[in-house]
Amino acid sequence: MRKQSPSLQHEESPNEDLTEQIYPQEVTFTKPNTMRFNRKILKFSLVAFIALLFLAVAGGFAINEPLPDYTTGPEADSLATDMLSAVGYEQWLKTNALTFTFAGRHHYLWDKTRNFARVEWGSNKVLIDLSKQTGVATQEGEPLRGEELEKAVQKAWSMWCNDSFWFCAPYKCFDPGTLRGLVKAEDGSSQLLVKYTSGGVTPGDAYLWILDENMRPTGWKMWTSIIPVGGVYSSWENWTNLKTGALIAQTHSTSSFTLEITDVQGAKDLNSLGFSVDPFAELLQN
Repeated sequence: MRKQSPSLQHEESPNEDLTEQIYPQEVTFTKPNTMRFNRKILKFSLVAFIALLFLAVAGGFAINEPLPDYTTGPEADSLATDMLSAVGYEQWLKTNALTFTFAGRHHYLWDKTRNFARVEWGSNKVLIDLSKQTGVATQEGEPLRGEELEKAVQKAWSMWCNDSFWFCAPYKCFDPGTLRGLVKAEDGSSQLLVKYTSGGVTPGDAYLWILDENMRPTGWKMWTSIIPVGGVYSSWENWTNLKTGALIAQTHSTSSFTLEITDVQGAKDLNSLGFSVDPFAELLQN
């Protein structure tokens, strides 16, 4: 999916990056005496998943949608502004500390003011400066250095790009490098196409926002490099209010799977989120 913007490399399957960006797949870290058994389970699950994915994609080509015609200009920008208002953009600007969990296995703390993130998965923890793509990392509590550190930071960055986009994509329709287009649906309603021409991990991805009568998103259709079928639909639902008043959608459902975003919290700063000590102190010392 779109990455930071509108979805992190260790000993797991070489197909991990593809699968975790389309369908979250849980990987557990196990004790050595059970590792062989769990690897067999993981390989079987991966083969089964790829088979199901192949069938879904093969069937999807029959309903592959081309990118719709759109018109850029003031009307498209006005529609984007209406969508931002509907999800609480002014409140979002005042939300500078956030937490969320993506698909039950990627855990995030985001200092939006300094553009720092803490990314945790399995036994890994990375503190990353998102502006510089540098950071510090541990695995099973032990510091990583050299090539292993670089791999962990890049993995965290890749995860962040994908997962944070699913977390807050509506707020990113005016990001640098975006193109906004007005699309007229068959029922006469207006839909918003947002194309990311630069930035993130997969520039060129496009998303068609489907809006309700209040201009709040109910879903989107995707044209992305990671999905070979155009126009795949996913819902944006189960909206929750942060303490600041900004809105976040916690559930995204497609015809194949449902993606949940949990542990969602947001506040004006880290202190208000319950942190009395700077969780990024080690990153600043590095």
